[in-house]
Amino acid sequence: MFSKLGKLCRHLSYRVSVEVDPISKFLYARDLAYFSMLCHSGSRGGDLGLLTADRCFQIPDSDGIFVSQTAGKVAITLMEGYVFRIRDKGSRKIVNEPVTSSCMTERLKLHLNVLKLYEGETSHSSRRGYAITLRMLGVNDEAINQHVGWGTKHMVDHYANVGKLISPKGPASVLSQAAENLDKGSSSFDKVANQYTDLSKLKSFSFD
Repeated sequence: MFSKLGKLCRHLSYRVSVEVDPISKFLYARDLAYFSMLCHSGSRGGDLGLLTADRCFQIPDSDGIFVSQTAGKVAITLMEGYVFRIRDKGSRKIVNEPVTSSCMTERLKLHLNVLKLYEGETSHSSRRGYAITLRMLGVNDEAINQHVGWGTKHMVDHYANVGKLISPKGPASVLSQAAENLDKGSSSFDKVANQYTDLSKLKSFSFD
């Protein structure tokens, strides 16, 4: 998902700039902020959705904001309540209720489909991508833990075990090799499928 974040943000920024309907403009702006923070914080999608305005602070002498979270012509005030709010299906107004991980997964799927980039990503995909990216860039595990709020090194290993992913016997390598000759009927996938078919055939039997 990190490789697609730039295109996603440019798309959402453009939609915010051209959208006329204020509710739709708010939703695009909300999605832009949500996915940007999601990919740079390592948070769970559901936890980020629970972010409230009183946990956001402006950094002195800076254009940035500091977010402190342990949880995990329409005027829409975000001075209090949830930052990432939903649109009520009945009234179609923005209400002070938090987005859910599943809601934002659907929004992510919508935007990536428009860009023809969707490959099964969810709002949780960035959590693993975040950890893997930082580890491959040389950031030490302690710093990653501190940034995300993980309490043990085990969490970094769980989300960013790059060695296992790309080792000769790791999932990525095995799947890549198995896919060879996929269109010729002689790939490892075809062999496994044939073995399963043979094993699952009912043996002949007769009633006496």
